[in-house]
Amino acid sequence: MRLVACRSTRYDNVDLEYARAHQIAVATVPAYGDATVAEYAALLMLAVSRKLGPAMRAVAAGKVITAELTGHDLTGRTLGLYGAGRIGRHLAGIARGMGITVIATDPRPDETAARDIGFEYVTVQELLARSDILSLHAPALEQTHHLLNRVAFAGMKRGVIIINTARGDLIDTPALIEALETGIVAGAGLDVLEGEQFLQSANQRHLLSSNVVDGRSRQVLALDVLRTMPTVVITDHNAFNTVEALARIRTVTASNIHAWHAGNPVNLA
Repeated sequence: MRLVACRSTRYDNVDLEYARAHQIAVATVPAYGDATVAEYAALLMLAVSRKLGPAMRAVAAGKVITAELTGHDLTGRTLGLYGAGRIGRHLAGIARGMGITVIATDPRPDETAARDIGFEYVTVQELLARSDILSLHAPALEQTHHLLNRVAFAGMKRGVIIINTARGDLIDTPALIEALETGIVAGAGLDVLEGEQFLQSANQRHLLSSNVVDGRSRQVLALDVLRTMPTVVITDHNAFNTVEALARIRTVTASNIHAWHAGNPVNLA
């Protein structure tokens, strides 16, 4: 093997240290879905705040009780971005157009972008304390694992909405369930989850066949609890999935392979 051509922006599923030690190039698709994923995050924000899931289920059941479907305006609220890279900044632009105040934290702040779009950088503590909606746009790294845990939820504004289109490992799922049950978190829109691979197969079968009882069982049970909560919207890693984004992925991946073969590699991790 001489090249790993990732059809994604992230490369956390690749052992870069091993690849470099064995002269294996790793290429990525750095910017296929800035608008795509940002629009999906906005969709989840609206779906959760306006109780779209319960409203659709009520219509399907023929039992619509309007008082149970009362939502909240987003205009005038504060959106916090944990990560203000390309996707986060695009979501900030969408939110500003909706009359939402935007704050963000990022290890590499871009003050020019903040001024042009109209948001401000704050500390992590202030982000948690001020956000009415908190949207995650960070990679899965050792330092971001369970970024939102019991301590983080305890520092949040009561009634916050959590949006995650980044990586499931950013959230400690049992801690999120506890925060939902206690009302710290009013709702969540999750396109990525810990153990999301179990969404596509029978949970009981995995529990019975798994030799890793603590890890896999914990994830499966957490998914089962989340799926029954009316204030939670779950989709299965679908934020990237548009005709336009898929075309960009295919084109850039092919270009990466051709460039590497020609001796001029691009988009290397």
